[in-house]
Amino acid sequence: AGPAGTRPNLTAKPRAFGDVNRVNVIADKVIIEGIVGDSVRYYYEQAYPLMPQPEPLYDLQHLTVGDLNKLPARKELNNYLILADITDESSETTRMVTRDLGEEKIFAAREDFRQGTSIVTDRWATGQTLIYLLAEGPDELAQLVAQSFAAASKRIAQADRSKLEGNTYQSGHATLLPDSIRQLVGLTLDVPSDYKPALVEDNLVWLRRDLGQIIQNILISSVPYTGQNQLSQDSAVAYRNALGEQVVRSTTPGSYMTSNDEDLPVVTSVTQINGEYAYEARGVWEMTKDFMGGPYFTYLIPDSESGKLYIIDAFVYAPSKRKRNYMQQLELIARSAEIVGRPTAQAN
Repeated sequence: AGPAGTRPNLTAKPRAFGDVNRVNVIADKVIIEGIVGDSVRYYYEQAYPLMPQPEPLYDLQHLTVGDLNKLPARKELNNYLILADITDESSETTRMVTRDLGEEKIFAAREDFRQGTSIVTDRWATGQTLIYLLAEGPDELAQLVAQSFAAASKRIAQADRSKLEGNTYQSGHATLLPDSIRQLVGLTLDVPSDYKPALVEDNLVWLRRDLGQIIQNILISSVPYTGQNQLSQDSAVAYRNALGEQVVRSTTPGSYMTSNDEDLPVVTSVTQINGEYAYEARGVWEMTKDFMGGPYFTYLIPDSESGKLYIIDAFVYAPSKRKRNYMQQLELIARSAEIVGRPTAQAN
């Protein structure tokens, strides 16, 4: 029991809500309309790679401290980027940041603006991430936005992961499909239960999620692995083009899927999938003799032990729809892949 005349506070914090890839920018209007806002938009709204039509990495929403106070629900969102010019003592944002972080943090930022970054979780609601950036004047603050972007983006992705997983696996996890993939190709893959097999044959599985206007696809296959020369942009494009010509057709006679690497770029990088080396290529696909296209990514995963080069190719068809989040769902599924060896059974 508490002291006489008081009651214990039993009210739990609300659960934070909001869309994946949404960043709520808390800043004074003068800050967001100047060079700091330009820096925020340059980094956070840069193009997501690679899309037929440009889409930003993040969807930004600007709020002032006054906006937060007018509608308390605005304090229950997922991700915040808070920008404060600590030389402006009349600023509502600066006063809020000082209350939240304390004078020591303000002093550290005055000594060196690179010390003006703080990350706080669950301040107003559980599941929140708040990234504070504070510096002396717009010039330093704009620099801090640039220098902190990579780390901030990583933290936002971590914070969004549970929501991305929830959106991806809202139908549950498939039980029989992973067995087929393991037996036919030699990989395990955590597949959502609303993905259905469009094609299942020896060494090839095509999974498909059809939402009408949005169709998500994953092709899983392998070829013999002979050496590092197979891990290149030309190889990645050639392997996916071979799969596209083999199985992905439209209703137009003679039409098949191919990578548009003549008019548009293909972006490649090296990554890891469950500890395994993987070569990644991203680009835009299209149907020959037809007006269809969309984004794709291809992972090439070499395995000397099994003598196989595993191919995971994922693509989205969603005409006139935003595709970024659907591509991220496919990435989550593809990155669940684990090598289990040679196929041990054939399809019935």
